[in-house]
Amino acid sequence: MNKTITFLAKDLEKKIRLDKFLTENLKNLSRSQIKKIIVSKNIKINKKQIIASSEKIKENDLIEVNIPEIKTNYIEPKKINLDIIYEDDISIAFNDISPQAPTHILVIPKKEIQKISEADKSDKELLGHLLLVAKKITDENNIKDFRLVINNGAEAGQTVFHLHIHILAGRAFGWPPG
Repeated sequence: MNKTITFLAKDLEKKIRLDKFLTENLKNLSRSQIKKIIVSKNIKINKKQIIASSEKIKENDLIEVNIPEIKTNYIEPKKINLDIIYEDDISIAFNDISPQAPTHILVIPKKEIQKISEADKSDKELLGHLLLVAKKITDENNIKDFRLVINNGAEAGQTVFHLHIHILAGRAFGWPPG
């Protein structure tokens, strides 16, 4: 079911791009979801339909966003019987089902972000939180030497397109990686 949200642009010192405005005001949506909404002609500025993310928003513009039901790529780990080792409101960590080291844990955000290159300034606290979760897990499991890995895109080795941090430990790792 679609949902329409209306914004009145206020407190703008200068014009701002539509995609940036929406990213700042729709924090529960990823940049890729916002781009899909824009190109699918689901946005109006002052009653005029918009299809370009570069459209500029100015003070007192009325922005109407028709948000279709969004299907996420987020897989509910509890539904696929994973070995969950940590969970809080915004992240979850579990043992990798195809481990590449004796210890191989994935830390993922619950917010859909397909890859690190799609994260933006509004994700700053979330990204820092993921690193602190990795630290907490390694501390609690007395893991002293480990590698953290984030793959970005298929050519970099990303096979699951939901941002995740690999915690790898329990063996020696070469350099350069890959």
